[in-house]
Parts: sequence; C-alpha cells; structure tokens
Amino acid sequence: MIKDHVLGIAITEVIVMAIVISVILLFLGIGVFVLIHVCIVGRTLGREISDRNVKMVERESVGSTSMSQDNIEKLPCFDFKAREIEAGSSCSSPPADCAVCLENF
Repeated sequence: MIKDHVLGIAITEVIVMAIVISVILLFLGIGVFVLIHVCIVGRTLGREISDRNVKMVERESVGSTSMSQDNIEKLPCFDFKAREIEAGSSCSSPPADCAVCLENF
C-alpha cells in the first residue's frame, strides 16, 4: 500500500516536471522566433534606409528621372481590335477586351 502511494507521487512529479519543461521549451522557442524576426526586420530596414540615402544622393546628382518626350514617342503603340464573331458561330460571348490596354479604365 505504501509502495503504491510512493509510486503514485513519483509518477505525478514526473508528469508535473514534464509539463513544466514543455512550457519552458515552448516559451524559449517563441523567444527564438521573435529574435529571428527582429533580426530579419532590422536588417531589412537598415538596408532600406541606407539604400534610400544612396538613391537620394543619386537622384540629386542625376537630375530628372522622367522620360523625355522623344523617348516616349519611340515606344511602340498598338491599336487593339477584337475579332468579330461570325453569324454562324456557336460562341455567343461578346468580344474580349484587350488584356494589355487600359483604355477601358
């Protein structure tokens, strides 16, 4: 009887210790993920700030960053015309809009 009681207490202590260790490891794991996240975000923000400073210096030295009118006129221009559906065709959907053009917007 006493042996069973001592065994029950020992099993309970083992279970409690397992739960405590599991909770500690859970919080350590969460802490590691937070630390990794802070390092990655910090590195990214640091690069972004330094890149922004470099780009600002480059823009000031280069001048205007817009395209000239001559370059804009050199760009190809296409007029989209939808094919008309034949009268005997089984497809009755309306002509499709151009997937590239933004004229409808």
